Amino acid sequence: MLFIVISILLLLGNQILTSILVFFPIHLVEYLSSLSWLVLGYIGLAFLGWCLGSDTISRK
Repeated sequence: MLFIVISILLLLGNQILTSILVFFPIHLVEYLSSLSWLVLGYIGLAFLGWCLGSDTISRK
């Protein structure tokens, strides 16, 4: 009985992790690719500004 419970928990955990780590990023990439290049450029520039901005604040 314990073996069956552990097996079911492992299978459910595997399904949950697979859906989170595999299918969610795929859906995210599909969503981002459906946006226009201009919006993707703004997102990229905002990310770069965030990365570089946090670096200069830590130097003060």
